[in-house]
Amino acid sequence: MVPPEDRANIKLIRTLSYKRNVSIRRFVSYIALSVATLWNILKLRRPPDVVVCMGPVEQMFLVVVYGRIRRVPVIIDVIDPWPDVYVQAFPRRLQWFGKLILTPYFLMSFFTFALCNRGTAVSQTYLEWAIRRGRRTDRGSFTRYYLGARNEDFKLNEIVQTPDSLTCLFAGQFGFSYDIELILNAAKVLQNAGEKRIRFILCGAGDKEAEIVRAIKTLGNVELHGWLNAEALNTIGNSCQVGLCCYRASATQSVPTKVFDYLSMGLHVINSLAGEAETLLEVHGVGSSYHAEDVANFIECLQRVRCGVDLGRAGRAAIRRAFDEHFDSRVIYNRMVDELVLPLALQRRQV
Repeated sequence: MVPPEDRANIKLIRTLSYKRNVSIRRFVSYIALSVATLWNILKLRRPPDVVVCMGPVEQMFLVVVYGRIRRVPVIIDVIDPWPDVYVQAFPRRLQWFGKLILTPYFLMSFFTFALCNRGTAVSQTYLEWAIRRGRRTDRGSFTRYYLGARNEDFKLNEIVQTPDSLTCLFAGQFGFSYDIELILNAAKVLQNAGEKRIRFILCGAGDKEAEIVRAIKTLGNVELHGWLNAEALNTIGNSCQVGLCCYRASATQSVPTKVFDYLSMGLHVINSLAGEAETLLEVHGVGSSYHAEDVANFIECLQRVRCGVDLGRAGRAAIRRAFDEHFDSRVIYNRMVDELVLPLALQRRQV
C-alpha cells in the first residue's frame, strides 16, 4: 500500500482496456498509454531528476528519446522481453512472419537499450537479453533486481495441515504461455489411476478459461475459481501446499512474479522453467522442477514432493522466512532506490 502522505504525488494514466492478451486492442492500448505518458512528462513544471520506465516497448522508446533530448537520466527496467514475447503468440512455422511484421517494435527495442543510461531487469536472463539487444559493452550499467512480492496479510498460524495429501494452487492468467493443459492432463491421469491424495485449484481467467470449464466437468480433482482478491487468495493458499509455475517449453519467462507470490504464502514451488528459476528454487530449498510439457515427469515431481518434502507448518514457515529475507519487495526496491535511483537523481542535480 502507498502511504497516505505520498498518494497526492502519484498520477495514474488511463488507457484503453483490453480483455485478450493477443489482440489488436492491446497494441492500441499500449500506444495510447505511451503517448499519454510522454504528454504528461512534457507537462511537468520542470524536467524530472530521473525517469524509471518498465512499460511496453513503445513507452520505453519514447521515454528514452525524451531523456536524450532533455538530458534526463533514464532507467529502463525489463519485466518482459518485448517484443520477443509477441512472436510466441504465432504458430512456430509462422514466427518468422511475426518477426517481420514486428520489425518496427524490434527497432524501438534496440534503440531503447542502446540509448538508456541504466538498465535493470527482473532476472539475470532478461538482463543479458537487454545487453545483447542494445549491443552494450558497459555491463556495469545493468543490474538485476528480482520482482519480489508483498504479502503482509498471510498468517502462518491459519495454515490448514493435511498430512499425506497435496493440494496444488495455480493462480494467474490462463494465457498462451501457461501450460494449463498439462495440469488438466495430469489431473485426468491421476483420477484414472485412483490417486485421491493430489488435487488442483485453479484461480484466474484468460483465453483458456472455456477449455478449463469443459475439462473439469469430468474431473473431480480440479476446482476452478475466478479472479480473487489478496484476502481470498491467501485463504485458499492456507489449504494448499504447492504453487504451480507451469509454462510451455517455448515460454520466454525466466523468473516470473508468480514464484514470489507463492513463496509469500509459504508454498513449495513446482516449476517448469529451466535455468535461472530452477537454480533459484534449488539454492534456497523452496521448490522443485520438472521437464516442461512432460506430464509423466510432472506427476513424478508431485509425488516426490508429497512424500519427501516437509509441507506442514514448520516447512512452510521456513519457506516464508526465505521469502522475507531475500524476496520481499520492500527489501529489493529499497536497495534499488539506494543503489541506483537516488545516485542518478543527485548526480543530475549537481550538473
